[in-house]
Amino acid sequence: MPQQLTHEETSFETKKFPIVLVAHQLTSPANLGSIFRAAEAFNIEEILLSKCDDLMKSNRFKRTARATHQHLEHQVSELNPELIQKYRDKGFKIIGLEITKDSQSLQDFKLNSSQKLLILLGAERYGLAEEWIRLCDNCVHIPMFGLNSSMNVSQALSITLYEFTKQMNQL
Repeated sequence: MPQQLTHEETSFETKKFPIVLVAHQLTSPANLGSIFRAAEAFNIEEILLSKCDDLMKSNRFKRTARATHQHLEHQVSELNPELIQKYRDKGFKIIGLEITKDSQSLQDFKLNSSQKLLILLGAERYGLAEEWIRLCDNCVHIPMFGLNSSMNVSQALSITLYEFTKQMNQL
């Protein structure tokens, strides 16, 4: 009979991935908590909080994040062109998670072997602002087959982190 395992009982590999997230102008504590949980599950480097760090004070955030914010690197940082350039100078590719006229399907976007990523996430209601899209090296989107043209930011991030870490693990 199948039996649920604790994390300590699994044979999951521990590996850090060279991915930094910028969460910009999120409004939902539950979404931010889910983003922290996904980011910790995929063991990324850090999360930069831009105009949404106050959400971390919410009990809803704390319940959803399940203490991941206590051991995942994060800091408050203003999203601006200088921040993006700082990471670009360190060899990071800047990726916007947004549907645009030039965005590439996540399944078609291929990483190279030494790729470090900074992923920009926009606000739940409006997505990534045009001024931040222009700073991206690429934008990626998740192909969807229903009538809706968007999905929840934390769900989209989880799918994206799965694909990027899968590719990084195979290189």
